[in-house]
Amino acid sequence: MAELLGQAPAVFAVGASARADTTVESRLTELEDMNALRRLSAEFIERINAGDAVVPDTGIVRISAADFDRNAQVEINAERSLALVRLPCEVCVDEPIDAPGSVLVDMARLQDEGAVRQTYSRIAKLSCARAASGWSVARAQFEDDIC
Repeated sequence: MAELLGQAPAVFAVGASARADTTVESRLTELEDMNALRRLSAEFIERINAGDAVVPDTGIVRISAADFDRNAQVEINAERSLALVRLPCEVCVDEPIDAPGSVLVDMARLQDEGAVRQTYSRIAKLSCARAASGWSVARAQFEDDIC
């Protein structure tokens, strides 16, 4: 069954690398968190592509993103309880055909059709929260990729 992602807003602090605490242990912990968040992002995208997760009200059916290690920007708050992952990607979206009263469109919808698939460049913004079991995606947004 598809999982719906929460819609609660999140506030993020300055990235972890900007903090003054630079001991070897704290830096190692920071790197471990960043790697865990990159893996979580990859797993999240795999779950959407497999149909095991849904981003509500987007129509997204597939996400393509490459090179998580180099392209993902990770920010972790000072308490290490919240994080934001930004990742450039391409999303495939099924946009329903808007044709009220069209018998052909109605018949297509009965056969799970009646949509046009479009691909867009986006920035995935994954708001993550740490629990006792590790990091999880609390909210996902996909914003226009404006260069």
